[in-house]
Amino acid sequence: MNIYADLLFGYAVHAYLKIGDEKPDLEGGQGDAMATIVFSATAAEVFINEVGALAVQDVKRLDSRDNITLFVRMWNELGARTSAKAKFILAKTILTDEPYDQQAQPFQDYATLLTLRDELLHMPKPEATYVDEGLIKTKPWQFVEEKLGPRNLLADCDPAVKGWLYRVTTKAMARWACETIEAMVKSLIRSTPQSMFGGSLDLFYFRQFSLPDSTSTSSTDSTPPASSQ
Repeated sequence: MNIYADLLFGYAVHAYLKIGDEKPDLEGGQGDAMATIVFSATAAEVFINEVGALAVQDVKRLDSRDNITLFVRMWNELGARTSAKAKFILAKTILTDEPYDQQAQPFQDYATLLTLRDELLHMPKPEATYVDEGLIKTKPWQFVEEKLGPRNLLADCDPAVKGWLYRVTTKAMARWACETIEAMVKSLIRSTPQSMFGGSLDLFYFRQFSLPDSTSTSSTDSTPPASSQ
């Protein structure tokens, strides 16, 4: 099978690094931050789908474990009509016997990132916009303020003037998106029992889902990372 999740995460990291060290962490309106949010969340979706595909391949081997066989049966029954978030829960519960604490990290940040990505892709909401002195403006978005405001990730400005899109597209937000997906992917890989299947996850994804120090990578390099496959 082809592996694409690492390629998408590479695009997310590349977009984050393009923002540049000279930009303040909380300066809004960074287009590359939006790209990072979208690509990082999508990379996690592709990753969990590839986990299912790798497990299907693994059950054909003689060393396949009972938990992998059960996971594949549940995956075949539910996978096509289940959300990415539910697939992570399914995989963690069956493959590792250590269900996610959905009120703790990294799951909470992952759920928040998915909501943010979905809102970015389906904006603007008519009920969130209004006209003031001939200009179209956006009301403060409650979800952004409640979930992301306390995290010191939002641009410091009046959201009624700049809009929530400006507030969320900061370098700090882009870095958080990458770190969230790195933590989510590695939380599954680290807790998967040692086996041929676990080795495949480690080989294809563990190192690839790592956010490098921006000082060690040129932020002006316009060439995104290549897939490992």
